[in-house]
Amino acid sequence: AGFINYDHSGVYEEGTCFLSPGQTFEALQPSCLARGPGSNILLWGDSHAAHLVDGLKRAMSQATLRRATMAQCVPYLERGQSAACGEFNRRLPELLREHAPDIVILSGNWTRSGMAPAARADLFATIAAATAAGSRVVVIGPSPQFDRPLPHLLIASSRFGVDSDGHVPTMFFAVDDFLRDLLKSVPQTDYVSLLDLLCPDKHCVLQTADGAPLAWDDGHFTAQGSELAATRIVAASPALSSAGTISSIGEQGAAQSR
Repeated sequence: AGFINYDHSGVYEEGTCFLSPGQTFEALQPSCLARGPGSNILLWGDSHAAHLVDGLKRAMSQATLRRATMAQCVPYLERGQSAACGEFNRRLPELLREHAPDIVILSGNWTRSGMAPAARADLFATIAAATAAGSRVVVIGPSPQFDRPLPHLLIASSRFGVDSDGHVPTMFFAVDDFLRDLLKSVPQTDYVSLLDLLCPDKHCVLQTADGAPLAWDDGHFTAQGSELAATRIVAASPALSSAGTISSIGEQGAAQSR
């Protein structure tokens, strides 16, 4: 119940590396894009990229994670995006040429709109800009998203016996399959299915080993959920696992799955 009013602003770096739709690219703080020791990795996307930041920093302790994320802004040009989001995404090629990250991670709130031909072409263009700059690309698939806030679901399950399984709409699994197939032969690009990692056989992890809910709302990770997800992502990605030391903290104990 304590997670119902969860304050994610600090964990997500809101206003500095995770911008609101009312901010512009120039609002990104220099520290968000600063080069550091080890492999340099750029995380680009919307809130479903920002919710991985805390976990990725822990899971790749030997690497430098650079962050450029904006709310409601998937990491490719999409019809109907806000002007600020469109400008944010159009800055990607310039950013890549200037900073030359070793790896670019693309993560977003992937929905059926991303299956449209125009969206596919724009996603390919984003990937091409990254690989042309010499970066390897890792695309993170859809996060588990629930039909109600997860803390509410866990309370209803614990107190009233509500079935906690089957609350992730099937649409996300369809989008995951689509993206996996779409990207399987794209050069220098790996696809990591978060649903495979967190929802084996469509039975999703709901809580981390310490009892925290995976998400604080219907699909954005808590700090504990971010660490669990990121640890599994890094272990599943050859590019990321070779870029930094995998932390085992997020995997200690058995996470609850229903």
